[in-house]
Amino acid sequence: MQNQLKRSHVFDLYNNYNLLPLVSLHNHQLLIFVFKRVYYSQLVPSAFHDYFIFNRQIHTYNTRMHNDLHIFAYISTTKWYEIQDYRKQ
Repeated sequence: MQNQLKRSHVFDLYNNYNLLPLVSLHNHQLLIFVFKRVYYSQLVPSAFHDYFIFNRQIHTYNTRMHNDLHIFAYISTTKWYEIQDYRKQ
């Protein structure tokens, strides 16, 4: 495959074809979905409009996480916050 040795590393194969490993691809698609839902909700089906809500919709306390996503779907919001934390640095 790709004229590579049988013992070549899988990462090199992904690189040669400009692909993401399966877990990274899943995380990427998950983050795209969260981004579309938060910033462009008209791009996602209406069934997902209630999927993510903000903390300000849960309570009226003015906390520092007031404008963050409320954690229902743990995996996707965790990945989302990892990117947000990275952007803040």
